[in-house]
This record gives sequence, structure tokens and C-alpha cells, in this order.
Amino acid sequence: MTREVTIRVGTVRLGDDGVVRQDFVEGAYMEVADSREAIAAVRELTGDVPAFLLTDMRHVKGASSEARAFGSTPEMVPYIAAIALLTSSPLTRMIANFFVRFTRPAYPVRMFTDRDEALAWLLAARTRAAAS
Repeated sequence: MTREVTIRVGTVRLGDDGVVRQDFVEGAYMEVADSREAIAAVRELTGDVPAFLLTDMRHVKGASSEARAFGSTPEMVPYIAAIALLTSSPLTRMIANFFVRFTRPAYPVRMFTDRDEALAWLLAARTRAAAS
């Protein structure tokens, strides 16, 4: 059973495989309030268990510096185990690169252009975490 929460800029859903998927509406622009709303949705779906999150950024138009920096704040870090960022354009790769290189989150983050590869990486990370 998949559970889903609608947020201003898209949807956040928990799949049967235990991976949380965040999808954005076409042309979404992320503000810090959207980042807070997204992590609240993740927490609602996972019950505060750190999430393995597949964030599909392919439709994102932009993100404020505060929204990009939010990913490494103490408010978010306890609720994320790993993030796979799905990108498709120079713009979304730039946003993802900024997040990875400049905010340096305390959890594993990788960028992908292929959804299946991103999901496989998250499932492998989830399996490793469960084994330790």
C-alpha cells in the first residue's frame, strides 16, 4: 500500500519498498517553507524513522539558497538516511550539485539521471543499513 501526502510543490509518498519518493510539479520553485513542508510529510509517512528518499528534481525550476541549505540543518538531518537526487537538465544538476558540495549533508547523497539506478542505490543503502 502506497501512502501519499500532497505538498505545495508536489507529492511525497511512501512506497511498498520502504523508499520515500518526492516528486515536484512542473516548474516548481522551492522556498524554505516548502522544504519544511516536505520534511514534515516525510516524517508523517515514516513515523520519524530516517527515510531513504528519492527526490525527482527533473521538473524543478529553482530553489532559494535557504531551501538548498535546509538539507543540512539539524531540523532535517535526523529524518534522512540517504537521498538520491534525480536530475535531467543543467539547471537541476546545478541545484543538486550546490546541495551536495556546499551544504555537505551528514547523510549519503548521490545524483542520478536514471530513476531505476537511483532506486537501486537507495534499496542497496537500505539493505546495508538494515544489516548493521
